[in-house]
Amino acid sequence: MVSRGIDTSDIVKGIHLAISDRIFKMLSTLKANSPVLLTIGMAKDKGLLTTLEETVKSKNLLYEIKSSTDSMFAGSLGAAILGGFRYERLEEAS
Repeated sequence: MVSRGIDTSDIVKGIHLAISDRIFKMLSTLKANSPVLLTIGMAKDKGLLTTLEETVKSKNLLYEIKSSTDSMFAGSLGAAILGGFRYERLEEAS
């Protein structure tokens, strides 16, 4: 796309729009309620957060998008909790 003269910011905006559409389709399929918390890399991507908020406004969606500076630890905490659970199950079985 860059070789065709398309501005990098337009390419990134297109990626953000595509991700935004996928997120809202998943939320709709899951019948999720607000607020929606973004984690890991998505929570730090200001352009994506802006695009999500713009989509909420333009489509009159009832989602509040939130992120946290600590949300990058969500995957690590989830893995630790799952590992602790599996460890306990293995201990019970032996």
